[in-house]
Amino acid sequence: QARPEARATRRRDDAGSSPSAAAGTGPVPVLHLVAPAGTAAQASQVVPLARAEPAVQPRVEPAAPAEAPQKFAVQLVWARETIDLTKIVRLKIFSGYLLYAVETEPGGRREYGVRLGFYGDALSAGLVAQYVRPTFKNAAVVPVSERELARAAAAMIRVAPSRAAGGQSRWPATPVALASVRAH
Repeated sequence: QARPEARATRRRDDAGSSPSAAAGTGPVPVLHLVAPAGTAAQASQVVPLARAEPAVQPRVEPAAPAEAPQKFAVQLVWARETIDLTKIVRLKIFSGYLLYAVETEPGGRREYGVRLGFYGDALSAGLVAQYVRPTFKNAAVVPVSERELARAAAAMIRVAPSRAAGGQSRWPATPVALASVRAH
């Protein structure tokens, strides 16, 4: 059996009695089904097409402030006693980063650390940790907080070019106080 062929056309409402004509929005699109010759289907069946609603613009919320990307540091030394900074071996890589002191007091006992930072991703920090591991056996990558980033400059450690030259022997007056320990 032959199927009716669909053809989209616009029908004019000469009488002006359609809702669209009354609203002044123009002709209503309709679908005329045209049956091939010799079939029992009616030749002028008219089916109205759905009218598209105007697109409603969704309300755009202001963008939330972007969270700062996670930064990392390489923890060179971690100890339960104040670290003798004259024993920190100076490596050339120190000149490109910030060497700083950290302290924490988990469970009432004070712990100390020396870190080298900062790195935009864990991979970069990991490469530096591998580079310094022959000298600092327990070098580890640690994530750092925004607070630590902000306070690290005040806790900077200056290491003399060689141990014989007598590097900084006093622990910094303002080491970064850590809220939680991420020692490895």
